[in-house]
Amino acid sequence: MIFDLKNCNVVIGSFSFWNTGSYKVGIHFFTEYFLQKGANVYFLTLTNSTSIPMFLYGLIKHNRFREVIDSYKLVSKQNKEIQLENNNQLITYSFVNTIMPMPLPFFDSYWFAKNYVKFVYPSVQSLKRRLGLKNVDIFMFDIGGMPLYDYLQADLCIYRYQDARVGKVSTRGILEYDEEVLQKADIVLPVSKPIYDYVIENRKTSEGVYYMPNGVNIDIFLKSYPIPQEYLTLPKPIAVFVGVSSLIDWDLCFHLSKSLPDTSFVFIGRMNTLRSKIPSNFYLLGPKKHEDIPSYLQHADVGLIPYIDCEHIRAVEKPLKFYEYIASGLPVVSVSYGAMSSMAPWAMLADNYNEFVECIKRAVKSPLEYKQKLREVAKDFAWDKIFEKLDKIIEHHLSIKSLNSEDRKC
Repeated sequence: MIFDLKNCNVVIGSFSFWNTGSYKVGIHFFTEYFLQKGANVYFLTLTNSTSIPMFLYGLIKHNRFREVIDSYKLVSKQNKEIQLENNNQLITYSFVNTIMPMPLPFFDSYWFAKNYVKFVYPSVQSLKRRLGLKNVDIFMFDIGGMPLYDYLQADLCIYRYQDARVGKVSTRGILEYDEEVLQKADIVLPVSKPIYDYVIENRKTSEGVYYMPNGVNIDIFLKSYPIPQEYLTLPKPIAVFVGVSSLIDWDLCFHLSKSLPDTSFVFIGRMNTLRSKIPSNFYLLGPKKHEDIPSYLQHADVGLIPYIDCEHIRAVEKPLKFYEYIASGLPVVSVSYGAMSSMAPWAMLADNYNEFVECIKRAVKSPLEYKQKLREVAKDFAWDKIFEKLDKIIEHHLSIKSLNSEDRKC
């Protein structure tokens, strides 16, 4: 490579925390990419979990006092400075967001969407001074970090475009501001073909737009792991779901539980949206460290993607869990809504609840040869291959902006 990111200042803006203690999403892997390049990375989180409206809503509406307190504890764990082996550093920080855009007069306006970051604590400018961050060479962000755009003034802006506007439930102002930032960003990386088409339509050009789907950290999933202790007492077969609960179709899951009473349905992650009585063959194991996930997948019999039918899901091609399932040699059963159908032929797709049941029955009987084939297919989706493409994209745009000229040092 010609370009060099060593000791450059890269800011990552997201609604995700860095120190989750469990799951990883795409923005985490892009962060690791920049760290491997030797950049100094500042991972900044803008979360709504600390806002006063969200606090009161969670406390009064759902009596989720413990969850609200856990959110504040999670925020407090984010503020860290880590010195890495190649002398670069990772600094993680979560702003305390006291107010946020919401579907109410003034709070859903364009002005508020563009300026509410002024009310976070500490302010962006004071945090930059505290961290000694005088210049930002690259700012990479998702929809959660997008409101930081006008406050960082980065030399190169990369928008990982995942779910804004396309099925995103948001305020009018956020959507208007998002459309503005979408026009200004130097590089836009849509994660699915429907979102790519949307970006091209709105930017009126394909220049700077590169389709870049999710991938998988292939190395950790190809290794062999011992069976998890929790699995030792579970009846077989085991059907597992890994992720967050907000998009799960629980009616579908209850139907599966009733139709397949001898199957153990394992859920890994925070299942905050499960309000009904838990069936006897449901096993909620809670969040697990990312490095422990492969063992839970390798010793299961089928991986589930039981999502609700909504516009957001219809814009998703291949969720991150799909890649992790097949990298573990785990047969996949999924809903088939919209772009989700692109997982075929490496997932068994169901159009309705009864088909989902039948797909699980077939999946648990999958021969070893099929599982081995899934692992081979997963290698084509390795993050390393995706980042080879990203290398070329960044090099091209850095050369355009002359950021890697001999007389400029990061």
